Amino acid sequence: MYSKRVGDPSSKYGLNPNQFEIDIMNKQRKTQELKEHYKESLYELIKVNAVGYEIFPDDKFSLILECLREIKDELKIN
Repeated sequence: MYSKRVGDPSSKYGLNPNQFEIDIMNKQRKTQELKEHYKESLYELIKVNAVGYEIFPDDKFSLILECLREIKDELKIN
């Protein structure tokens, strides 16, 4: 009886099927770390008063979203 093969046996995961799960876990960990970094940076932008500008956190949040939308348009990100 033949064993069931998935994918090309000469591929990275064909030769080492356990590597797929390891790579997925590493990618998820790196993504979470990056998300935490961005979150901390954005939190500081919202929390800290810029020199000479006293605005409420809600207004800062809206302004940051507006800036992100402009950046998204400039970079043509879907």
